[in-house]
Amino acid sequence: MAPNARARKNHDELFPGHASTLAVTDPELIEAFDNFAFDEVPRHSTLDARTRLMVQLASMIASQALREYRVMLGAALTVGVTASSEPCATPARSPICASSIPRRFAPRCSM
Repeated sequence: MAPNARARKNHDELFPGHASTLAVTDPELIEAFDNFAFDEVPRHSTLDARTRLMVQLASMIASQALREYRVMLGAALTVGVTASSEPCATPARSPICASSIPRRFAPRCSM
C-alpha cells in the first residue's frame, strides 16, 4: 500500500527527495497519514499552501515544537514563504513573521 497520487505529488512539492524511513516499517501508517495530511487537508482547505504553512509554523512556535518546526520550515521555504510573505501586525512579536523567530528556533544554515 502507498499514498495516493495527489498525496505523493503534494508531499514531493513540500519535501523534494525525502523518503520516509517509517514507510518501510509501517507502510499502513504512512499511507493513512500522507493521504490525510497531503491530500485530504489541502483538498478541503480554503488556505493556499504558503498561508497554511505559515499558520503551521506559528502553531509550532507557540507549542515549542522545535523539531517539527525545523522540518516544516524547510517545506515552507520550498514553497516560497519568506520573512516578508505577509505583513506582520506587530513585527517584533508576530510568530508568523520569520524575522521575529526566536534564535533557538532558527534553522542551522549558512545564510
